[in-house]
Amino acid sequence: MVTLDSACRKCGYNLRGLQTDGLCPECGMAVALSVRGDLLRFSDPNWLLKLARGMLIRLVGVYGTLALWLLWVAVATSQRRSLRGFTLYGSFLTGALNLIGTWLITVPDPSGVGEDKYGTLRKIVRVTLAIELGDSVLWRMPQLAILSRPLYRLAAVTLDVCGMAQIVAVWAQLRYLGALAERLPDEKIISTAKILRTWLTVSFGLVYLLINGIQLFRVFAKTSLTRPAALSVGCSILLVGPVLLIMEILFLIMLHKFRRQILRQATTADAIWAATPAQNPT
Repeated sequence: MVTLDSACRKCGYNLRGLQTDGLCPECGMAVALSVRGDLLRFSDPNWLLKLARGMLIRLVGVYGTLALWLLWVAVATSQRRSLRGFTLYGSFLTGALNLIGTWLITVPDPSGVGEDKYGTLRKIVRVTLAIELGDSVLWRMPQLAILSRPLYRLAAVTLDVCGMAQIVAVWAQLRYLGALAERLPDEKIISTAKILRTWLTVSFGLVYLLINGIQLFRVFAKTSLTRPAALSVGCSILLVGPVLLIMEILFLIMLHKFRRQILRQATTADAIWAATPAQNPT
């Protein structure tokens, strides 16, 4: 008999009080399948495949972001307007891919398993993504240009503060992935996520604050940065930029490994679930 609270791996029904050789009264899944611990190999294989799809889309988005960084460098050196338009559309595309991929990665386990450990982190990631999307759309609205100068300044500060949700999203996403990796379990992925949680968040945050600080300066000041100030900001970005690039590459490697592990777990879970098929509850 199940003596403790235990969620059905398929529907989340509390199986406490049922016989271990019985069936879930809600979905007909074998009770024995749901009392083997929280490892991913016992989870719903369809959910695991959804995580793998999200990771694939996220990988494409990160590769696209890295390509855009190189393109932005080309724009800065060549001053070609055609490239500027391409970077604008490219940023929309990579942003959409990152949003969709991360949304799929943070889909909750249908059984509710793990929500006590990382449910809050998962929700933080989704909320900050929604804020980031809204911030990106509002920054590109032509109506901002016709606001009075005081209102435009207020809007710029508000949007920049909201844009900082991206920093929180990076931190929360890595905390979530590290906690999810504990259900593999894979110590290398867990330790890599921990390293990235510090260095990727810090390097991304610094670059974001430097670039957006320049934008805010242009909004409030009537002149451009002085030469020493511009040189100082440029040197800071040159120092932090390589660290951010290395961390992004490390994130790509980790996500590739994580996706392969998820696919293996999905294959194992599919075999386990096929051996204990659900029946119509009576």
